[in-house]
Amino acid sequence: MLTKSSADLKSSDGYTPLYMAVQGGHLEVVETLVKEGKADVDMRNGDLGRTALHKAGEDGNADVIKYLVVEAKASVDLLSGDNLVKLFS
Repeated sequence: MLTKSSADLKSSDGYTPLYMAVQGGHLEVVETLVKEGKADVDMRNGDLGRTALHKAGEDGNADVIKYLVVEAKASVDLLSGDNLVKLFS
């Protein structure tokens, strides 16, 4: 069962399941984590403190970016830990 707490668990490297799903380009998994797991779309990940949206932008994944911004209401103005907002590569 997917729960809020399991959707936001971080790996030993500091990455959430949402971030890893974005990294893999798995839109359906991203949708499931957000809708069913209530994943925190603005949670910071890894040493650089980037969000799932930062990663989607870095990878140029337009479908994931659109979902995170339009449907999941991810914050578009958050700076990463390295003081970057990177929505597009």
